[in-house]
Amino acid sequence: MTANLLSVLQDADIFSGMSEESGDLLLEYFEWVSVHAGQEIIREGDIATFGLLIISGSFEIMKWLKGQKVALAVVGRGEFVGDVSLLSANHRYASCRAIASGTIGILSRQRLQEMHSEAPSLYAELLVNFNRVLSRRLLQINDDIVNFSDGCLPSEIAKRIAFNSILT
Repeated sequence: MTANLLSVLQDADIFSGMSEESGDLLLEYFEWVSVHAGQEIIREGDIATFGLLIISGSFEIMKWLKGQKVALAVVGRGEFVGDVSLLSANHRYASCRAIASGTIGILSRQRLQEMHSEAPSLYAELLVNFNRVLSRRLLQINDDIVNFSDGCLPSEIAKRIAFNSILT
C-alpha cells in the first residue's frame, strides 16, 4: 500500500502499535472514497454499517439537541469516526459532514466480519486497539463529568461517577 496510507495508520491512535505488515493487511479491508465539502457522510439516527478513517480533509461532528444542531468536534487526518456505532450495531449518535474535500477509508461491518474469519489475529489486534481508545475516552468523560460537577451536581453523584470509572 502507499506510504501515505501507512503513515496515516501510524498516526491514528486507533491503529497505534500495529506492525507495517498488519497495517498493509488492514488497509485491504477498507474502501477508499473521495468526498466533497458539504457532503454528509454519517447521519445521526441511521443504523451504523461502517466506520471511517480520515485520510485527508476536515469533518464536523454534530448532533441535534432540542431542535438545534450542535457542533461537537472538528476532526481530520488520522481520526477514526463511527467506531462505537460500528462495534455496537446501534443507531448513529451524531452526524459527520465534510467541511473540506478529502479522502476517507470506509471499514464496513461486513468487511470487519470477513476480517474476523480471514485474519483473526488482525481482528483481535484491532479490537484490542478499539478497546484501548474507547477506555481512554470513557476515563476522559468521567474526568470531565467530575470536573463539571463542581457546583453543578451534588458531590455524592460526582463520587459515584468517579468510583464507577475505577470499576470500568
